[in-house]
Amino acid sequence: MTHKEYDMSIILRVVRSGKNLKKSLNSLLDQTIKKEVYEIIAVDDASKDNSADILRSYGDKLIVIKNDRPLGGPKCRNIAAKKAKGKIILFTDVDCIADENLLKNHMMSHSIHESSAVIGNINWEKDGSKSLFLEFIEQSEFWVRQTAHDISDPENVSYLYTYGANMSLPKKVFFSIGMADERIFPGYYSDTELGYRLNKNGIKIVYNKDAKVFHSSDLNISDFSKRMIAVGKASVKLDSINPKVFDFSNWKKEKSSIFKLMFQTKKYLFIAFFLQFFEGLYHNENLRKCLFEVYKKQLDYSFRLGFQRALQAK
Repeated sequence: MTHKEYDMSIILRVVRSGKNLKKSLNSLLDQTIKKEVYEIIAVDDASKDNSADILRSYGDKLIVIKNDRPLGGPKCRNIAAKKAKGKIILFTDVDCIADENLLKNHMMSHSIHESSAVIGNINWEKDGSKSLFLEFIEQSEFWVRQTAHDISDPENVSYLYTYGANMSLPKKVFFSIGMADERIFPGYYSDTELGYRLNKNGIKIVYNKDAKVFHSSDLNISDFSKRMIAVGKASVKLDSINPKVFDFSNWKKEKSSIFKLMFQTKKYLFIAFFLQFFEGLYHNENLRKCLFEVYKKQLDYSFRLGFQRALQAK
């Protein structure tokens, strides 16, 4: 008995997807290439919202893998990759909306650059309202988007730009470098670490600016602060697994009181809420500049808090 092969397998992990899951899945199903040449594999990572019901509603349009307990992004991707029947694997996220030509442009790049990894363009959701916090994020180093202006050589991209929200590579290449590192849990930095191993093994990473996804613009300072704490913790874990990916030596030298960092994090979060309220009333440029500075300090302290907690727990 022969098993059907596809040109591409799309892999996405589903957890706390909220309102974005349907939009994401619909965008992946509404592509300009024929549906017969690709499959979508959704890994339900023990979601506790209505994600499972949404996935079931798509019937045989999706392949759904259900985890009984949360396994994290790297493990989910590896599980799905082993099930995948596509020659090319494309990773994306449930809070990303795919351009209708996303798959076509990834496949085009692979036809030109065989045995290479391809990263695409990540931007903000087209119809998303731009909040003050989103404006700050666009200007800051706390969130990275790949654009043509950022990448000097599209045919020789640094591993620092490998983000799993829009990345594809041949399945055989993914297997040859050992797949995603499952020790990186819950998954922060796993894409960058994967890119590091691609570069180390001589596998070229190329950039296609026309392979677009649009990230949800539903961001706020409270949720992003929690994210930065988690990133700080993940930094210590990454450093213990593969210290060559990033240099965290300066962060390790800094010894700060956990209590002090918690106080600073909460203090600047309160100030941010206060300034947001008054900037919304008066739309004052000086208030906005002050607010953006507070955002920066708050997220910086959030990262430091996560980093120091993980460092002291070792």
